[in-house]
Amino acid sequence: MKKLTAILAVILVSFTLFFTLRPIPAPGPGKFDVAESSLLDVREEGGPEDIVLQLADDDRLFYINRGMTTISPQKIKHLAGEQTVKVYFSNQWSLLDPASQNRHVYAVEAGDQMIYSEFN
Repeated sequence: MKKLTAILAVILVSFTLFFTLRPIPAPGPGKFDVAESSLLDVREEGGPEDIVLQLADDDRLFYINRGMTTISPQKIKHLAGEQTVKVYFSNQWSLLDPASQNRHVYAVEAGDQMIYSEFN
């Protein structure tokens, strides 16, 4: 009985670690969703050099991992202006964020201009 309990515990821990620590996939077909709205806020927040985007009419936060290395929040605000923006973000579910309230950004587009992109 102890052996069965130990095996089940190892399986449970492995399952938990897999869904918690798996990396965000590279952008590609079927690996992202799109949110479209006006920008409510853009700020440096979260991890080191991360940029957080908040869209109007959307409770989620969208983050650009280490975004400050390539673009500033001020530049995103300036380039987006009053236009509606499209945010392309990872659709991967994580045990660390079961409600999917924080989404990794692959790209930000305003009008016909790509402001930020991880797409090749």
